[in-house]
Amino acid sequence: MGQRRRTGPEPAAELIRPKKLPNPVKASRSHRELHRELLITHKRYTDTEYKLFTVQIYNLFCLLIIILFISEK
Repeated sequence: MGQRRRTGPEPAAELIRPKKLPNPVKASRSHRELHRELLITHKRYTDTEYKLFTVQIYNLFCLLIIILFISEK
């Protein structure tokens, strides 16, 4: 019929929860420096790639305008 309510603490609250151990590789200074260098290199590469793409689009746009200008004459 009716459900009973517990008056005591939850069983899970009484348990000791394990803590996650730190990864010694990720915690090392050399690993952090290597990861930082890889992120910077990747960002530099993607920025350079984006600039090249933008220059190519600009050059194509200029070429199109020149062709349209010449064809009107």
